[in-house]
Amino acid sequence: MTRNTSSRGRRRTAVWLAILALAVVDLLWVQFSSYELTAEYAAAETIAEFLPQNIHFPGARFDFACIGERTLSVLSQDWLNKMEEVLGGHFATVYRGWDEIPEERKIIDQTNEPGLAEPSLDTVIGLECGCVIDWEIKNWGFFWFRARYSDWEGRLAAAERTAVFVCVLGRWIKIWQSALVMA
Repeated sequence: MTRNTSSRGRRRTAVWLAILALAVVDLLWVQFSSYELTAEYAAAETIAEFLPQNIHFPGARFDFACIGERTLSVLSQDWLNKMEEVLGGHFATVYRGWDEIPEERKIIDQTNEPGLAEPSLDTVIGLECGCVIDWEIKNWGFFWFRARYSDWEGRLAAAERTAVFVCVLGRWIKIWQSALVMA
């Protein structure tokens, strides 16, 4: 009887180990396949957490966002399209670059400085109901990335932060972020 019982115990253990092995293989397959299918788009979605209305202007309403020149120069066209799509879910209009922002949405400071041939210099000191967003991936590895996020609304309204994310089953989980630097 003892021999039969120990044989059953070994079979149960073997069955549980097989089930555990299959579960681990299945989990790994889901992790790798979800990463391959969704990683880039899901990474672009992380910008939503760092938008000015979520960070330092809670409840504020912004009509437009402009993808900053620095971002335009470092991201590929595919990444820019993903970023524009994500921002389009939070803003009525998304511009690519400073030149696309209509002049009437720019707050201009006209100053008269002595000694200049031109009596007034037009300096943009802010944006009316809008912001400039920069997003730059600093490092990208398998199942992780580090990015710098920043925004600018005006001369005294800007923020910047760096964050590190890891991919777990198709979702990017923030594991670290720097202190928020605000102007």
